[in-house]
Amino acid sequence: MIGRGFDAPFELMMQRGTFDTVLTRPLGGFFQVLASEFQLRRLGRTFQALAVLAFAFSQLPIAWTPAKLLLIPLTIISGTTIYLGLFVMGSTLCFWTIKTPEVINAFTFGGNTMTSYPLSIYNRWIRTVFLFIIPVAFVNYPTALVLLGRSDPLGLPPWLAWIAPLVAAIFFATARGVWQLGVSKYTSSGS
Repeated sequence: MIGRGFDAPFELMMQRGTFDTVLTRPLGGFFQVLASEFQLRRLGRTFQALAVLAFAFSQLPIAWTPAKLLLIPLTIISGTTIYLGLFVMGSTLCFWTIKTPEVINAFTFGGNTMTSYPLSIYNRWIRTVFLFIIPVAFVNYPTALVLLGRSDPLGLPPWLAWIAPLVAAIFFATARGVWQLGVSKYTSSGS
């Protein structure tokens, strides 16, 4: 619903040379691109996902505490921030390639598929990449372990669920920094 301006619309801006117009406006280019493709129609998907989440919670034997209740919105916000960071990183590559490389889809769509399974089924290097380099594992895995009262078979500590907001903030700040670098290297298409 948010951040779609960093996907295909930004690629078109770069190809058509209309990013120049964005840079001449008083509001920063980052926020203009962020708001350029706000898709209110996706609100239905959000409500559907929340309904499925509520149903799942009603079927699971979770011992609810205030801490666990707090962990849910923190995880949702962190996951959204991580995926937004991925979109920003992908669009930043357009400054050098004029087209978003398909490799970004390996992390966005591939990340969706990866988070459908327990992280413990993957090799150590894949776990490391998706926890500490492209941190999509923080979208659900550590929180699921905490909510269900389970431990990770390979020894991930339960406190990882609580650092998801920090990991998301660091990843997003890194993506934002890479974006700024891309903007600083941008040269107009001349149109």
